[in-house]
Amino acid sequence: WGLLSMPRIAFVSDNHFEADNRLEDTVRIHDWIAGDCAERGVDLVVLGGDLFEKKSVPEDRNAAAAWLRKMADLAPVVGVQGNHESPGDLDIFNHLDARHPITIYNRPAVHYEAGVAIACLPWPRKANLLASVGDVGMEQARQLATDALRNVIRGLGHQLAEFDGPRIALAHVMIDGAETDHDQPLIGADMAVSLADLGLFEADFVACGHVHAQNEWEWNGTPIVYAGGPRHRTFGEFGPKGYVVIGADPDRCGLSWERVATPTAPMLLIEGELVDEDCPESGESFRALRVSDNPSDVTGAEIRLRYRVDADEAEQAKHEAAGWKKGWLGRGAAAVKLDPIVRSTTRARVPEITGATKLEDKLAALWKARNDEPEKERRQVLVAKAHQLEEEVRDAS
Repeated sequence: WGLLSMPRIAFVSDNHFEADNRLEDTVRIHDWIAGDCAERGVDLVVLGGDLFEKKSVPEDRNAAAAWLRKMADLAPVVGVQGNHESPGDLDIFNHLDARHPITIYNRPAVHYEAGVAIACLPWPRKANLLASVGDVGMEQARQLATDALRNVIRGLGHQLAEFDGPRIALAHVMIDGAETDHDQPLIGADMAVSLADLGLFEADFVACGHVHAQNEWEWNGTPIVYAGGPRHRTFGEFGPKGYVVIGADPDRCGLSWERVATPTAPMLLIEGELVDEDCPESGESFRALRVSDNPSDVTGAEIRLRYRVDADEAEQAKHEAAGWKKGWLGRGAAAVKLDPIVRSTTRARVPEITGATKLEDKLAALWKARNDEPEKERRQVLVAKAHQLEEEVRDAS
């Protein structure tokens, strides 16, 4: 039959609709994907899981439903449940009124749509795989769960083999050796699979969800691909974002696929530290907030400035950080979040304070050590107040 009968398939994963995490940007990116898919004339949409970040609320569901309708107006939609969704959270979408059907699986199954057989593997949970096993040790349980998962994949592969047409595997899994974006939390990753395990599908293409970074491998000539997330979700994620389009390759008489980058806003994590700097003009040193990176282009970026500072210099560092924020916003950054990490400090007396005999000299040494010498008039007021306090303490004792 050949793969020339392969329809054009859009593979999107790890959507993570979440009302309290930049939902407006999530909607913007997903609407862009819907428009891009319409221009490309996709025939089928497959979803790799984690439509939601956590148990959904009405705002999450309304946003996800609006996007799913847009996709289902273009083509049939088939998806699997991820590890972030709560049980039953996706069932409602199988009943959405749209031009084409929406089918999301929470159990392993083979689905036939648009001339393609799709082996659907939702997030495998060890507890479910061991439901019929008695009380066993941890190591034995791990091996039994792994064997059970391989048997599930093998069974789905046998069903795919009976289909005389393009065969796709759609799975939400943790793959051994996958690279992840910085700071991505891996929740519930107690079941991992190898490339050899996924090869048991004997599919023409294995589309995987779960890891937000873009990863790809080949196993016996079969592409195994993480689409990655369609947008940046946390500060410090450094990789590109997008979705995947799968189709026929007439030149090679086989399958082709490509990544499509989405116009997601970069989320930059910049570190800062209050350090001594030298003034070129005067030659004197001063304290300034030095940052780990100052990108030349911050247009549309969301920036988190995380800086470390001693407690007694917190106000100065705050002022310096506000200057960086103002500069980045002026250069087109969408938002800048200041994240101070304040270290408690205990200062030892400097030798000048120990050696001073008069109260005025002690205060002068303290101000100099802190690089915070008051003006003359304020200095006189503070010295007078210190003498007053000293007398009150002496009288009280």
